[in-house]
Amino acid sequence: MTMNGCFGGSTTTPEEETPTTRIEVSPPSTVPTVPTTTTTTTSTTRPPGVPFQHVVQAGDVLSNIAAQYRVTVDAIVEANNIEDPDSIFVGQELVIPLPSEGN
Repeated sequence: MTMNGCFGGSTTTPEEETPTTRIEVSPPSTVPTVPTTTTTTTSTTRPPGVPFQHVVQAGDVLSNIAAQYRVTVDAIVEANNIEDPDSIFVGQELVIPLPSEGN
């Protein structure tokens, strides 16, 4: 039913209102992500009978490398035919021999 208002307009009674449907939209669900990290470790354990390969890094000296692998400097020098133990270079690949019995 339409009624004329005081100023010449028409108004709608509540019975004539068009029903509306309210739709509520939820934000998309998000799954929290956990950042992943990759850790690289150097191990000084090896399968029996398999020598290590060591790539010389800046600051490496044979005495520290030998201590890391529990072998002697002389063993590394001999295994790699090194003429001057003070002259290893960055990037040089060294064979690390197996420790002798009793070490």
